[in-house]
Amino acid sequence: MISIKELKSNYIKVLRKAVPDMKIYSNEVEEGYETPSLFVQMVPLIFKQRETASITRSSYMFETTFLQYKKNEAEQLEIMEKIRDTLGDHLKVGDRKLFVEEPEVQYTGQTKNIIQFVFKVDFLENCRQLETEQTVKEIEVKEMVNNGHS
Repeated sequence: MISIKELKSNYIKVLRKAVPDMKIYSNEVEEGYETPSLFVQMVPLIFKQRETASITRSSYMFETTFLQYKKNEAEQLEIMEKIRDTLGDHLKVGDRKLFVEEPEVQYTGQTKNIIQFVFKVDFLENCRQLETEQTVKEIEVKEMVNNGHS
């Protein structure tokens, strides 16, 4: 099973590789952050929705916002391109590769001058519980004979 923490942690590893000198914050930080910096938010779109008796579906949207002290569009685009190129087509989580869906660059903020890289991952998981009971190793069968018939 892929934990939410593991999912976000693996994406942050990608960001650290793409822009190693950049500060990375979660959205809970509202003041006291350095610029330039990245803010990462992971939004659950579908959270462990049961598809079958033993399969669940999850879908998450990642938003990476690049904050600068003084806006520089060329630098914004360069950072977004580094992130996209480093991420590639899959986000590796443990031994799985989750397909990167709908990658795009957006602008946010009151004047729409803060750049964001946004993408989704969607995956299925086996939620079947492993058997915890011991397996039968030996069976004894007793047969009674009744009037020559068993």
